[in-house]
Amino acid sequence: MVFDGAQLTYRALKSIEQDEEIFISYIDNTLPYSRRIHELAERYYFQCSCKRCEKGLLAKKEMFLRDPETLAEGWVRKRKYMPQILAKASAGTTFDSERDYLGNGARATQVAIMQCYAFERLELCRKELEYNKAMLNINEGIQACLRTQIWPEYRQPLASLRDEAFLKLITPKPHLLSLAFQYGWKLYFEVHPVQYPQSFHPVRVIHKWRLAMLTLLLSSLLTDDPAQENKSVKDLLGEGVDFGVILVGLFMEFQDNVKKSHGLESGFARRTQGKIDQVKIDMTRAGSIMYREAIGKITAQWTILRRLATSKDLDEELPEKLDGEDWNTV
Repeated sequence: MVFDGAQLTYRALKSIEQDEEIFISYIDNTLPYSRRIHELAERYYFQCSCKRCEKGLLAKKEMFLRDPETLAEGWVRKRKYMPQILAKASAGTTFDSERDYLGNGARATQVAIMQCYAFERLELCRKELEYNKAMLNINEGIQACLRTQIWPEYRQPLASLRDEAFLKLITPKPHLLSLAFQYGWKLYFEVHPVQYPQSFHPVRVIHKWRLAMLTLLLSSLLTDDPAQENKSVKDLLGEGVDFGVILVGLFMEFQDNVKKSHGLESGFARRTQGKIDQVKIDMTRAGSIMYREAIGKITAQWTILRRLATSKDLDEELPEKLDGEDWNTV
């Protein structure tokens, strides 16, 4: 379902055969199986039998990098956050269902508690009005997942915590914009293709537009005097990042995808097309050669961006990355 102002439209994510029944999602279908069935039972009073729910824990989005029971003994004691998580996690209905589906062994139960704690941090960050406290909740949630060393990027709640970090890092501060840029490409390469297989899924299309606008904002920080450029932007340039080429690549993908995700007649498509036309005019003032040359460099840029997206730097604790910020304890 896609909203366009006051208008609601339905867009197909796959070809529909004659007389085929059409389905929509009642809830966020990226949630883990235990959370989905719990939410459906609590809110809608039924047990889902869609293809993904029928697979249960065998669906790719449910899988860990390896079985929680294979974790080495003593991993809990070696993880910085686990004592707090064990102390704070409640043994409510949600936890019980997650423990049942992750397994009843000691390590699987500990991972279930970790998952509950990370979801709690996600919910708190969304309610928190103070920026620093919201970011601390995001950081603790991310670290709770990463410290298991078995959590794939696309499995919730890590994926949503990364998304929250991406959005909240888009601030007037250039060093945070640079970090948001890397987080955005991690979502682009490692999260969204698994969660939303169709390249034209509305979530992916909107994210591409956000990435394009962030790229445009970062490019505006470039100056004629290199000495005046922000260090974080310089670092991206040093990695080989070319904002102009990336912008062209994102615009091309976006224009191809938005036809299916929202429709060319939608207000969203019309507004974004106006912005694209404006940027293209700016890029072709000296002739169309710059735009044509950019198209030929897109593949090389995507290789650089994938390297940035998979950098281990993004697994470091956020307070250590956000130098100059006033961090308080949660």
